[in-house]
Amino acid sequence: MLNLLSKNSFIKAGVALGFSYLVFKVASNFHKVPTQHIPIIPIDISSFSNLAEVTTESYHLDLFIDFSNKKLTGSILLKMRSLINGLSIVHLDIKLLKIKSVFYKDQKIQFLEQKVSHGQALGDKLTILLPEKLQNKTDFTLNIEYETKDNGEEISALNWLEPSQTLGKKLPYFYTQSEPIYSRTIAPMQDSPSVKSSYSARIKVLKDFNAFMSAQKTAQFSDETYSYHEFKQEVPIPSYLLALIAGNIKQRTLTNRTGVITEPEDLDRCAKELEDLEKFIQTIENYLFEYGWGPYNVVVLPPSFPYGGMENPMLTFVNPSIITGDKSNIDVAIHEIAHSWSGNLVTCKNWSSFWLNEGITMFLERKAVRELFGEKKYQLGILLENIGLNESILSYGPGHNFTSLSPDFSDFQNPDDAFSKIPYEKGFQLMLFLEKIIGEETMRAFLRVFMRKFSFKSCNSDDFVSTFQSFLKEKFGKKSEEFLQKIKWDDWLKKPGFPPEKLDVNVNDFEECKLLAEKFINENDNEITIIESYHKFDLNLKIVFLKTLYEKNEEISKEKMQFLLDRLQLNEEKNKEITVVWCRLIIKNKFFENLEFVEDFLGSTGRMKFVNPLYIDLNKVDQKLAREIYEKKKPLYHSITRGIIQKKLELN
Repeated sequence: MLNLLSKNSFIKAGVALGFSYLVFKVASNFHKVPTQHIPIIPIDISSFSNLAEVTTESYHLDLFIDFSNKKLTGSILLKMRSLINGLSIVHLDIKLLKIKSVFYKDQKIQFLEQKVSHGQALGDKLTILLPEKLQNKTDFTLNIEYETKDNGEEISALNWLEPSQTLGKKLPYFYTQSEPIYSRTIAPMQDSPSVKSSYSARIKVLKDFNAFMSAQKTAQFSDETYSYHEFKQEVPIPSYLLALIAGNIKQRTLTNRTGVITEPEDLDRCAKELEDLEKFIQTIENYLFEYGWGPYNVVVLPPSFPYGGMENPMLTFVNPSIITGDKSNIDVAIHEIAHSWSGNLVTCKNWSSFWLNEGITMFLERKAVRELFGEKKYQLGILLENIGLNESILSYGPGHNFTSLSPDFSDFQNPDDAFSKIPYEKGFQLMLFLEKIIGEETMRAFLRVFMRKFSFKSCNSDDFVSTFQSFLKEKFGKKSEEFLQKIKWDDWLKKPGFPPEKLDVNVNDFEECKLLAEKFINENDNEITIIESYHKFDLNLKIVFLKTLYEKNEEISKEKMQFLLDRLQLNEEKNKEITVVWCRLIIKNKFFENLEFVEDFLGSTGRMKFVNPLYIDLNKVDQKLAREIYEKKKPLYHSITRGIIQKKLELN
């Protein structure tokens, strides 16, 4: 959140925005950009839009999904409102877009595409010159005709898959991934979570294809060649929740408000795995308040999808790796459902406040997990993910800006560079710490107040802190000072590194599991007993056992690695959460007799949680080998995944 950044950061941001080198692409009569007020402190440093001066109320997309040329063509109609007197310029975010024309009141008007020298990762700025000055609170519309460009090696929301990359192998497949700053590659817009707007759309695609969006489908019809799909999202959402898919996909209703969408060949299996969606929604409703969106559909995407899940309203995306046949990875669906409140209904104002989306959602997810599956699973999940949190912090370095809950993006980095477990797990541990101080029922009451207060709005960390303090003062009066004195907000929110309070969770099975792993490394006469214990573990404990083996400095002998392979049958494991740790063990211990298995795994999934750490590990052991494997596997990966891996392998 911006007022947690340093004063120097604001000065740096203001200078970069005010004195950028501009490259103009403009109508022939353009000579000079009219002067207009630029706010000193930007609302969102990751957007080039003049967010303090104009806002988007709603928009309509009219798009053709052109599979032959792998591009979107069409227009966006922006309904906007001025926030100042004398508005004469509108800045929008664009990246990899070809702007054809801009209309204001049916009049073609001038525009510029500006390249900002310090903001290449953020794309370009589309500057639209209004033919008149608008007074405060004036509503107006802009109609922009455009098409998308081939992204090459640049990161884009658009992902085009060949039939061979789908399960059915019949039709190509298209999907978008807009978070955090990629909706600007779909359409020109104010691409900032600080702006929430409703939208509608009309999507044209070849007749054999079905299409869905993060909105209610209101109509569908066809002619001899094309099918047309119309959508309406009436609840205001941030731009990063704009989502569109098209392919050989079908929908199955599970309950009156839940459903599954995927390729027809996998519909039965996915519907069975996700049959409890209604129960999950009800559990979080009981903790907070009623679910306020329309039908909740989960789309099981092809394996190139870079995340476990993405919380697009009414169209949650999940990676097929969560469909295991035993519902052991179903907590991903619970997490995305929880976003219906934290993230979607109440949204971080900028990417320096991202923990508000993810830390609170982890807190809600685990409340549901405890209610649905019990205390042990709840606590084991916390301890297991704390291992991942520590690894993320150490990978950046404890003093790195990105290990803070308020990362500073004033150098115009891509917010995706800070993507890790830190906003999720450090944010969760802050929520857990607050609950420990004020009690579970008081924390529940506070979250209800906070969520109601900021419903349909965006907020930052200061808003969270001030609401929390006001809530306690109103509830406890002077006694609230006893609680508030225990909370060192700056240590939690501003400082980089590990959480300032030790995690207060202890599960005997967790410690015993780690001890078994240490015995396996250091002793030679009890391997059979240890393996028998492993087979009795649940999923989390199996992962803890293998992660403990990975974390220990001692190298595991080839004989013991072969013993693990033979007795645990890890090459036949169906759950990728286990497989990825096994692959990391293979790489770290240079058990290259099994390297082909690692290569096959890297070609089976594009989920960053799995592939990123494997390439990092390979790079440490043999950079040449890491690059060779990546070059073979990269056609599978989303551009987001490729961008991050290429940085790790120093290929950029």
